[in-house]
Amino acid sequence: MWRPKSYFDPRAGWVVGFRVVREGELKKGHAYSGYDGDYDYEPGHLTVSNTVQVVLVSFWPSMKPVLIPLNGYVLGGTPISPQHLAYQEFAITSPKQEQDFRQMMREEAEKMERDEHGRFKKIGRAT
Repeated sequence: MWRPKSYFDPRAGWVVGFRVVREGELKKGHAYSGYDGDYDYEPGHLTVSNTVQVVLVSFWPSMKPVLIPLNGYVLGGTPISPQHLAYQEFAITSPKQEQDFRQMMREEAEKMERDEHGRFKKIGRAT
């Protein structure tokens, strides 16, 4: 049975297809038999109550597409590689963010210790 996915942050992706999915109640069914040979068999089935048109959206070419309702997406945006999703706070999407990131890295480099020749000192490993 189809259930819509909800994402906390908007994500950009590619529309790769359209589908019509069914909503309804899933009946498990049963298979019982008695000693007298009377068999009562009811297969599992879906009782359809509604159909919904959805869009297949893939967030990256190597990722499986997800079903998004037609009223649940907005056109626009730039897809981000899955490896960069872990570093979402450093995702650079504008020139201002790039300048801010570079300034932050400069400040961090100024705090690091250097030797007499101006090279960064190696940090020893804790044992």
